[in-house]
Amino acid sequence: MGSEAVEKYLKAIILYKEPGYPVIKYLHFLRKMSLKASKLEPSFNPFQDFGETIDRLELHYSLRYPKVTEFPYSASTAELARIDELVLYLYDSLPIPEVPKFRMNGYFFEVCCPWTPPLHFNPHKNWLERE
Repeated sequence: MGSEAVEKYLKAIILYKEPGYPVIKYLHFLRKMSLKASKLEPSFNPFQDFGETIDRLELHYSLRYPKVTEFPYSASTAELARIDELVLYLYDSLPIPEVPKFRMNGYFFEVCCPWTPPLHFNPHKNWLERE
């Protein structure tokens, strides 16, 4: 699921900058999509901080079916924090105006915006911000 989230954000960045671009040709190649997005948006460079995470997501996605004999069983839940950081980086890098990006719904608004909601609205706000 992490690789699919990263893939969708990368495709969104590419299509925003170059509408109609045939992103289907990339399928699940996160490295190629990252390079294309970096060429279209010079300030965007996910490899600077997330190159290893991108490569691992691509590897694990390509080996998602256990019939592959050389599957490296090294995936770990310890990688989730880094994947989350990458997804947030991609979300923040979307070249869209701030209002639609942070509209008043969803976890991003709750975590990223300085407000104190009623506890019944989302009792997990403190956990989301901390973890």
